[in-house]
Amino acid sequence: PIPLEYKIELQSEPVPDFGSHKFRDVLPELIPDKSTREIVNSLLEKSKYEGLSSHQLPIVKELLSDKPKYSTAAIVAPTASGKTLAFFLPIIVKAVERSIKGKAGISSILVYPRKALERDQLQSFLTIVDSVNKNLEHPITIGTDDGDTKRIDEIQNKDTYREMKCIECSNALLIEKKESVTTVKCSRCLKEYPYLLAWKDEIWQKKPTI
Repeated sequence: PIPLEYKIELQSEPVPDFGSHKFRDVLPELIPDKSTREIVNSLLEKSKYEGLSSHQLPIVKELLSDKPKYSTAAIVAPTASGKTLAFFLPIIVKAVERSIKGKAGISSILVYPRKALERDQLQSFLTIVDSVNKNLEHPITIGTDDGDTKRIDEIQNKDTYREMKCIECSNALLIEKKESVTTVKCSRCLKEYPYLLAWKDEIWQKKPTI
């Protein structure tokens, strides 16, 4: 038998210090407006996050700054290093600020290279947006427009909604259609998701927050 040869190289890489900057310490600076801060803090207290890491904090500061240093910003980091929280926390903060001020229209646009990633993150965002909307008079709305987004005349009653699951019972979300009105609803517990815009023309006409 021919012996196998291995070459092993060790490379040191910094490990993110997740949660090292506690939200209770950094939120007053990141979110000066008290009303917005209280809503966001209430959300974060119910989440698995305790704070920001040393690489998340600067990018969150930059994205939330009224006077950013740069015209564009990029988050480049390995998988599971906290990129999603770093970009989505500012998006939620901006959306809450607009809602409190009664401003309608688009707050942020998210562009994804793959539909699978889009669906995965939308599923995660549902819990966050659903929780935040309980404290808002003007709810944050979400519209997903891609090749799978149907027009109203293409939608059948009880069509599945983008393979999404209910955040409370994990059953499939369906589109309930009555003439030209649609509502996204859980197939089992019947929880409604009125902030999800289900069809293409509705998205373009109403211009969702995200």
